[in-house]
Amino acid sequence: MIIAPPHFVRVDDVRTTLMLRNLPNGMTSFELKYLIDGMARNMYNFLYLRMDFQTGNNVGYGFVNFDDPDAAVQFAGKWQGLTWIINHTTKVAAVSYATTQGKENQIARFRNSGLRLQPAPNRPKLFVSLFDFAEESMSGRALGEEIPLPHVDNHTKLNRSVMNGRNNGLYSRARRTGQANLMQGLFDNGNPHNPPEFDSIFSFAHQFSAVYNK
Repeated sequence: MIIAPPHFVRVDDVRTTLMLRNLPNGMTSFELKYLIDGMARNMYNFLYLRMDFQTGNNVGYGFVNFDDPDAAVQFAGKWQGLTWIINHTTKVAAVSYATTQGKENQIARFRNSGLRLQPAPNRPKLFVSLFDFAEESMSGRALGEEIPLPHVDNHTKLNRSVMNGRNNGLYSRARRTGQANLMQGLFDNGNPHNPPEFDSIFSFAHQFSAVYNK
């Protein structure tokens, strides 16, 4: 039986975008996608793992958008409480609703962002999901195929995003006031709850070993 975190149990909720917190900093976008596919293959259409471009590691969190609210709740019940076996971390996976909701709003957020100019593994990604597969615009696309972000429609905004990234880096000036916080994201300290509040039917140990033992 899959139990969703209590704050997800709302029959009238229409939110579909989740924030995945307390990720191991050494996890790549490929590994994150592999894990999500093990629980919700072809049921999501957007994925972004936030990266620190100076260290090459992620900053401890990412975002995924599902086809519908039920799929998001089911995934949350599986993901919440995962423990990791890499990077010598004591983090426990946590999940919450993201501030920016929906595929369309994610596209609006990133289509004119300098992040689209980063190497492919570091960019926000769109995928053909089961829901999208039936759309005429997806004709010729394969289920689960990665598709590019829509073309830039505001070059001024793109240029501003690139310049802000060069001047401020990943974090604002206020966040860079001390060596301890130099490369630390909001959710990088891990979840203080140990053992986890919710058990999961998937273990990272199984998934992670499967990636490298093929």
